[in-house]
Amino acid sequence: MIRPTVAALFFVLLGYSYALSQGNNLLLAQVGANNYADVEQLAELGKSESRIAQHGTDNEAALFQKSILAENLSLIEQIGNSNQIYVYQDSVGSNNSSAYQVGIRNQIFVDQSYGALNNSLVYQNGSGNIGRVSQAGEPSNNFSQIEQWGEDNSTLVGQSGATISKIVQTGSRNSVIIEQNLIGSFKDSYVAVHGNDNNVEIVQWHEINHSIVAIRGDANVVSTRQIGENLSDIWVIGTGNAVGVEQLGYNASRIYIEGVKNSVNSRQIGEHSTATVNIEGFENVANTLQTRDADIVGDTSQVIVQGNNNNATVKQN
Repeated sequence: MIRPTVAALFFVLLGYSYALSQGNNLLLAQVGANNYADVEQLAELGKSESRIAQHGTDNEAALFQKSILAENLSLIEQIGNSNQIYVYQDSVGSNNSSAYQVGIRNQIFVDQSYGALNNSLVYQNGSGNIGRVSQAGEPSNNFSQIEQWGEDNSTLVGQSGATISKIVQTGSRNSVIIEQNLIGSFKDSYVAVHGNDNNVEIVQWHEINHSIVAIRGDANVVSTRQIGENLSDIWVIGTGNAVGVEQLGYNASRIYIEGVKNSVNSRQIGEHSTATVNIEGFENVANTLQTRDADIVGDTSQVIVQGNNNNATVKQN
């Protein structure tokens, strides 16, 4: 589990910065309400590094880092309510951002561009929070990890390049939206949700796509859409959950459902599609549809149902 380090929040207000062509370094701490930190770091060859801590309510931290060949590094911590963090990093080298918030109605926005390696870590503990990460560039390797604890939280991740996204949410009425597209040899999404009335949506375009979703709770909705060489793994335990899988290309889906009154809809279009659905429980519904070109054979569906009053429908054409 990600844990924020917040010791700096209780230090005396301290700040220093120095700027050379070789790099920048900033340490800033603010305690109180309605504080605003606006930081811009520019470097040609060296590393830009910022550490910002704010303790209070209605605070805002905005950080802009740009370097030509080196690394951008940021660590921002906020304790309190109605706070905002904005991070923009641009470097041909690498961009690394860590943002931590504890409180309610907080927001984190991270935008990373053009780095050979983009790395973003977001942690939020509270309710009504928003975490958004955008990572782009060619040929970037992108890694994003977001962890949220509480209710009514939302996560949005947009990535292009070779990408990995990991999301963990605990609570109810939360949402996850991940879009991984265009450039990049592989795209991986890992989502774990524990709670009720949550929504997970994953969209992956082109090349090699893999999504893993694990949900434990009731009345959750999972939707995955993939185009390319696709693999979707979904585990659901609970009542009244809905799972939808849509794949176009070279497809494989593996869905495991345990509980009552859950539904699965799997649609695969392409060649050599494989769908595996395992259901254990009562009054569950599973529908699989596989469509291929006339000259291509080899689609496979395997549906295993254990329990009473379950319904399974398989169509292949």
